[in-house]
Amino acid sequence: MSWLAACAGLCLASCASAPHTASRTLPYPERPTERVQLLDDLGARAFAVLLHGTPHALLLDDVGLRAVLKPEAANQAAALRASTALGMRVPADAAAALANAHYQGVCLQGARLVPAGPPLGLRAPGYIFDRALVVGVEPDGGRVAAWVEGTFVLTDLGFYALALQRLEAPRRDHADLDLAPCDLEIGLRSPRPVVVAGSD
Repeated sequence: MSWLAACAGLCLASCASAPHTASRTLPYPERPTERVQLLDDLGARAFAVLLHGTPHALLLDDVGLRAVLKPEAANQAAALRASTALGMRVPADAAAALANAHYQGVCLQGARLVPAGPPLGLRAPGYIFDRALVVGVEPDGGRVAAWVEGTFVLTDLGFYALALQRLEAPRRDHADLDLAPCDLEIGLRSPRPVVVAGSD
């Protein structure tokens, strides 16, 4: 079974049920088809989170957290989650901006390979990013976007967050659609490419 098939199957299973129990971190794959799958899965989940207010869909569960982080780092991540949980809500009127849109693409910033141990306390090297601009397109071609911020790591389930720090309220014609530089992106500027710029 290919890495992509295994990841896709696990991602589908994890999205259908509450637990996101990853067992290990992964480097960023070299095959373009695997990159497309990873970014599309992440972007679609993040869009749904902004629309429906379900931040848990982006988080590793406690078992997964402790599988990819050393004990002290896992405790710190759990404490950060508890301190930011109340802020992980998008107001209903802001989420309504996505009601007529469908997911278009995603732009990642801060994407990089992090070693095991400090600074994050990963048990093994992992590919991480800090924030994602999630983009939807409306029937008339207008675009709606919002930043999702936290510490995301690539696992055997796909990209999931160790902790979330902010869910921005979606905005029509978001200024960063034209201004934001991306380490990784898909679906934003031309038909479905995956662009990697200085992230390996």
